[in-house]
Amino acid sequence: MSFPRRARSGHRNAGIITLSALISLGLLVGCSSGGGATKSDDNASGGGTASADGEIPTYDPIAIVAEEGSWVDPAYINGFEEIEFNKNDATTLQAVAADSSYYVAWNADDHLAAQGISIPDGQVMWSDTEDYMQCAETPNHSVNGSTICFYSSDGRVSDDGYAELFDGETGKRTPLLEIKGGVIRSIKPFGIRDNVVYAALDVNFTGDMIAAVALDGSGTKWSVDAHGADCTIAEEVLVCDNGEKQITAYDLETGEPTMDPVGGEESWVQTFSDGYIVYDSSADDEEAEHTIYAYDGTEKGTFKGFSEELADSVVSHSLVPSSAMFAHREDGPASVDAKGNVVTIRHDRDSLFATTGFNFDDMGEVKAVAADGRFVVMRTDDGYFIVTPDGKTQHEIPGEDFRVFDGHIVIDETGPEARLLVPNK
Repeated sequence: MSFPRRARSGHRNAGIITLSALISLGLLVGCSSGGGATKSDDNASGGGTASADGEIPTYDPIAIVAEEGSWVDPAYINGFEEIEFNKNDATTLQAVAADSSYYVAWNADDHLAAQGISIPDGQVMWSDTEDYMQCAETPNHSVNGSTICFYSSDGRVSDDGYAELFDGETGKRTPLLEIKGGVIRSIKPFGIRDNVVYAALDVNFTGDMIAAVALDGSGTKWSVDAHGADCTIAEEVLVCDNGEKQITAYDLETGEPTMDPVGGEESWVQTFSDGYIVYDSSADDEEAEHTIYAYDGTEKGTFKGFSEELADSVVSHSLVPSSAMFAHREDGPASVDAKGNVVTIRHDRDSLFATTGFNFDDMGEVKAVAADGRFVVMRTDDGYFIVTPDGKTQHEIPGEDFRVFDGHIVIDETGPEARLLVPNK
């Protein structure tokens, strides 16, 4: 899940790059349209070579690690229908089925109910609730098309807290965890790996823990003190930022720390799927030599200088290997599809589609990519549009802004203006 973009010194990144931050800047990659975290070919290098005509470089697939839901469903190329889901700010979107057959909402106006709603007829398939029930934060992707909701008997601190998985299609409950003598105030999933969800739980407003919880109901695999940390999955570890430019990593299987905390007041950390770099805030970007570390703290190599443009443009809601990030100084990949294939590049100060060489600098800024790379969603002076690599505009996206959620486009405006765009299959 996601790291927020921290305060910066000049143009330096003071934290870990994430989906929400990069999408707001028009920088993207995305995540798998399949289930759970994905990784492309381990042998992919991301290295660039000259094209046949010697003008446009080509790039190998990039071995990304990412969560489900950030790449756009390719079916949007056929157009879409709009569904209103947020009446009077009372409803939050919790999940959308991969085949667009239903969505899940938490309805504060209807007895705090979690509901599964059929697409396209709008019929409520199931509805369920408990006293004081709320559902998890889901900014970019759901829990495999389902939702986690939590409740207690009367909301008092002395009560026990419960969290359950509500199946998106049927509403069937699976108990996930019980907290004795503590009310759950929020749950924020970070990602899913091998049917285990990794999430932060705020208990009694203390931000008590990060937990690895089996989605089959077999219980909590491990938990650690969270203290407000925000985390993401990076191959075999959960990398967590404590909000003070400092990170640590936990083994996905055991929850044991794999390294001592790094970063802090005078430095910041850039994370990758295969390790991290700690930058001295006073160092000269172009001249300083930096060490790349694995998540067990061992040295992997060094890198001299720093390419801010490339660092900002190659990742979003995913982690890439350090080799892909720093293989190029001024040119390089700017977005990829779900398999890591490069969709757009920066080359010779231009923005190009990698497969056609079409220069889209004058059109606008790429904001999202189809899972199969057949189109991008581009922001222009006239709005948002689905654009194919030949530069042709296919469809206009309504509204002033959007996000990609479970592979679907969501218009995040308040009240009746909030809409789910359902692709024509």
